Amino acid sequence: MSKSLVRTPCSLQEAIRANLFLNFTVIPVKGISNPNPANSWIVEQFTIHPVDALLTANPNLVRMWGDARPEYRAMDQRHKARNDPGYLGLFPVLYTVKNTNHSITTYHGLYRPRNPDLVRQQSTQDALMDMVRLCETYICQGFPLRRVEGPAYALPGRMVRKKKTYKWTPLFNDWHGQRIDFGGLYTFKTKMCPSHLMEFCTSL
Repeated sequence: MSKSLVRTPCSLQEAIRANLFLNFTVIPVKGISNPNPANSWIVEQFTIHPVDALLTANPNLVRMWGDARPEYRAMDQRHKARNDPGYLGLFPVLYTVKNTNHSITTYHGLYRPRNPDLVRQQSTQDALMDMVRLCETYICQGFPLRRVEGPAYALPGRMVRKKKTYKWTPLFNDWHGQRIDFGGLYTFKTKMCPSHLMEFCTSL
């Protein structure tokens, strides 16, 4: 989801120049009869901010951002050690639990698109937004997507309790014939099935 969001030409260039931050705000879900790590929260919104603006608006994040710098530098060095000429830097992603002081930061490697002209096309932008909404929908329904062995795409699954831990189990083994229901909240801009959509977005 994060990688699709930063594939737009505007945000990719701004991420390089302005040190942007992707912020996911999640909301805890109450009153669940069978809570698990996948259905206990939903994504309320996702926004992209300049880091300086975000820290100014949220002083409590300043220390966390500073504490995360050693991890940032170490991960950046690992990426650079691969000598990939397409590597541009790390893109910070902040996950915040609404109305709490709980947050966590992760980083995604930012790489040049293999075909920048293709990324700029409206049809590609539509596919990327479909990918974002597909991920958001399954996350909010409590069915996280996970890559499985074999195909070059992810499948939705449920978290099943095994003794004292939870194990991810796929809902099905193939996207073929599966109906994607957004409840009328979103209409696919492209005609691609989820597996083709994921393969296309990964190829960019």
